[in-house]
Amino acid sequence: MPRELLAGKIEKISRELLSGDGDVPPISVSAGIVHGSQASSVEKMMQKADVAMYESKRRGKNTFTFYEAPAESPEAGQA
Repeated sequence: MPRELLAGKIEKISRELLSGDGDVPPISVSAGIVHGSQASSVEKMMQKADVAMYESKRRGKNTFTFYEAPAESPEAGQA
């Protein structure tokens, strides 16, 4: 599945599930997305998802960011 399609589906579902019903204020979602091939362990995957999530938060509310290896890192050529 293309990354943009996946992000669009996540955004649509979160909008439907988290829309305020009048009693609850609207909630926003900022998420980091990591492909399974980008990590050798669950711990590494969570670390990379955190990096992507904080980039989403930096960009603003309701943002989804895919993890990208830093250009100077050894893993930049992988995935």
